Amino acid sequence: MIVLELDLLQAFVAVADQRSFTRAASALNRTQSAISTQVR
Repeated sequence: MIVLELDLLQAFVAVADQRSFTRAASALNRTQSAISTQVR
């Protein structure tokens, strides 16, 4: 469970740093929709 929470936090921080879901997804090698769902 902690691993999942860290994964969600990593997605949130990436979006905040990149100021873009698309750029955050690219930086994390995930799809934009996956990042969007995780941040939601």
